[in-house]
Amino acid sequence: MILRTLTHHRDGVQYDLRETICTLAISADAQWLVTADCANRIYVVNMDSLKLHAALPTFSSRHTALAFHESSDNIIVACADNTVYAYHVDTKQVREITRDTNSRLTHLLRRRKEKIIGILSNPSRPHTIILWGLGYLSELDIRQVMIF
Repeated sequence: MILRTLTHHRDGVQYDLRETICTLAISADAQWLVTADCANRIYVVNMDSLKLHAALPTFSSRHTALAFHESSDNIIVACADNTVYAYHVDTKQVREITRDTNSRLTHLLRRRKEKIIGILSNPSRPHTIILWGLGYLSELDIRQVMIF
C-alpha cells in the first residue's frame, strides 16, 4: 500500500537521477521521516499528516549519512568533508557540531580521509553520538551543541 508519493524531490516533469532518494531515517516515535536525495536536498516529512514539514539548508559538502538522535528531535547529518550538523525539527535550527564542539576528536575527524558513513545514537548515553567510517569508530559528546 502506498501512503503518499514524495513529490518534494521532483524538480520537473521528467525524472532525473539526482532526484533519487538515497538516504532516509525515521524518528524513534515515528512522527518524522527525513529523506535525502542524490542532489543533496534533505527534507523532513510529518508522518501524522504525510506532509512536508521542512527543507534543510543545502550544505557545502554532500551528505554521507543521516540519522535521528534517539533522545531528542534532532537530525544528525554527516557530510563528505566530515563536518557533522544537528538540525532540530521543531525549531528548524542548524548547528555545526564539528565546529561548535571544540574537542580533539572533531579536529581529527576533519582531517581524516575516510568519510563518515554511519551515525548512531546510544539510548544509554543520550548526550553522545557514534560516528563510523571505513576503519574507525568514534563517540562524540554533543551536549554543548544540541537542543534536547
